[in-house]
Amino acid sequence: MKEIMTNQKLLKMKSSIQRIHHAVQLIAFFSNSYLPHESDDSHTNFKWNPIEDRFMSQTVNMPGAPNISIDCNNLKVYFNLHDKEAYQIDLSRIKRKEELNEEINIGLNAIYLDLSKYKEELHYELPSYIDLDTTDFKIDKASASHFAYLQNKAYEIIGIFQKQYESASSLKIWPHHFDHSTDIPFKNSDGEIDKSISIGLGIPDQYVDEPYFYVSHWLQEGSTQTSETRKITIWKVAL
Repeated sequence: MKEIMTNQKLLKMKSSIQRIHHAVQLIAFFSNSYLPHESDDSHTNFKWNPIEDRFMSQTVNMPGAPNISIDCNNLKVYFNLHDKEAYQIDLSRIKRKEELNEEINIGLNAIYLDLSKYKEELHYELPSYIDLDTTDFKIDKASASHFAYLQNKAYEIIGIFQKQYESASSLKIWPHHFDHSTDIPFKNSDGEIDKSISIGLGIPDQYVDEPYFYVSHWLQEGSTQTSETRKITIWKVAL
C-alpha cells in the first residue's frame, strides 16, 4: 500500500508540474512580445520571488515597470504596475482558450501595454505534454505547494554557490526546460571563457521521475575524462 501511495503522489506531482510549466509559457509570450530580444533568448527567462511564491517576468522598460507574475500555489496570473497588482486571472477557472485570451487582453490593458504587440510566439520546442490550445490548469494543491517549497530551497541553496563567484549569473528560470539555475563561467590565462558549470533544480524528465538538483559543465575544447571520476547518486528531492 505504501508503494501505491508513493506512486500516486509522484503522478500528482508530475502532473501538477507539467501544468505549471504550461502556465509559465504566458511569461515567455509576454517577454517575447514586450522585451528587447536577445540572441540567446535570455529575455524570456524569469526569476523566483521567495516571499510570495511567484514566478516573476522581467519588467518592461516604460513608466510603471509593468510585468506579470504567476503564483505557484494556485496558478493565478498577476498583471503588475508600479509594484501593485492591477489585474489577476485565476487559471483554474478558465474553461476555453478564447476566455483566456480575453482575460489576457484585459490584464494587458490594465498595465497600459499595446495589445497588438502581444503574440504567442516561442523560439523553442515545448515538451509533448504541453498543448497551448488547452486550458487545463487544474493542479493538486499539495503538490503545487511542495513545488513552491522546492523553488524556495533552490533559491536558497543555489544562491549560496552563486554568491561565491563574481562571474556567476543571476538566478534564473528558463521557460523551455523550466529549470532554476545559475551559470558560473571560468576564464583561462588569456582572459577568455573556456569552461563553465551550471547548478540548478530540474523538473521530472526522461531520466529522473522526481524534481532533482544537478551540476553540469561545459568545456570549449575537449571533454572531461570521467573514467576515474567517482560516481555519485543523483540528488533527488524527497516528495
